[in-house]
Amino acid sequence: MASIVSPRTANAFAPEYLERLSEEDEADDALEAELDGEWRVEPSRAGGFAVYRSWESESLGDAPAGRFDAEAEAHLFAAILPSLGRDPYFVLESSRAGARLFTAGRGGRCHPVGSLRHANDAAVAALHVATYLARHPTALASLLTAAGPIAIEIVGAILERRKSNATPARVQTTSQ
Repeated sequence: MASIVSPRTANAFAPEYLERLSEEDEADDALEAELDGEWRVEPSRAGGFAVYRSWESESLGDAPAGRFDAEAEAHLFAAILPSLGRDPYFVLESSRAGARLFTAGRGGRCHPVGSLRHANDAAVAALHVATYLARHPTALASLLTAAGPIAIEIVGAILERRKSNATPARVQTTSQ
């Protein structure tokens, strides 16, 4: 697997040691380690916006994980990037009667969570990314940043409305 770490990134380990490491097989969860962490967006001197780990920067000579013309797309990429290295949260079991959805538990333990009328791998992949966003506040913040100030304001209003409607209002009755 090619590393997302730029070859120019300064490293505390000796180049000879890093060379020996590159000859070894990666651990099964190496992609998760590679993509985990907080990603940030910065304007690029080449134009557009680049996505870097929180400790990387164009000014340090690091290569970005991605470069985008629009800032919103860069924030979306920063939000979902760590989810791509994670094991799937869900698995789909298809039959003629439909598709059953299970959580993908460690050690092969799966628990049913729902069903779909038709098997749809894209929907399961999207559900994986949405679950990641819901469980990771920094990723969710990147998603909201990409949405922009008007959407953030509307989200705040929706959340406030939902919160205020969560507790049933007392109904005043008058005796006649």
